[in-house]
Amino acid sequence: MSELDAQIFRIFYDGWGGQLTWLALVLTTIGGGWAMLLLLPMYAVEKWRALAVTLTATVVASAGAVFVLKHIVKRVRPCNLLDGVHALCATPTDASFPSGHSCGSFTLVAFAVVVLNGSESHGLSRVQRVLISSALILLAVSVAWSRVYLGVHFPGDVTAGATLGTVAGGLGGWVYLNKVRGRYEAPVADAVADP
Repeated sequence: MSELDAQIFRIFYDGWGGQLTWLALVLTTIGGGWAMLLLLPMYAVEKWRALAVTLTATVVASAGAVFVLKHIVKRVRPCNLLDGVHALCATPTDASFPSGHSCGSFTLVAFAVVVLNGSESHGLSRVQRVLISSALILLAVSVAWSRVYLGVHFPGDVTAGATLGTVAGGLGGWVYLNKVRGRYEAPVADAVADP
């Protein structure tokens, strides 16, 4: 653990005097994977199934990378390492690096932002896409902040998780737009083009 990481952690952990614990708990719950339940109805609708399958595969891949890295790095959580720090939520039992909440949140958000901004078929204006993308990014950043605030991750953990999630989600969104969706739309486009 670097001294800088510990100093930045203290700013987030000590800075608000516990007044935002309720907000951090809400955000950490949102970032805990519950958003994946929104995919279940998408599997039932044929036109959304390819999106749901690709996003699920992307999230599983990023979660797998987090699992492997946690076992390699074996970083101790701040609530188990630093004097005067205790978890303000249920204390996780796995390693600290990288943050799974941050990785999962950024995976979902990066995927959504790439798909949202890489397709014109959804009928949203550019301003609407920018606003939605910005709100999603703010949500992912807030989930990452909550993990530090609650004393269960160092800033380096959430930064690594966010980076990994952004790469995984961006790549997954690109695969969906350029490989998966194209495969399903090409026959339709060819049929329309042929007289």
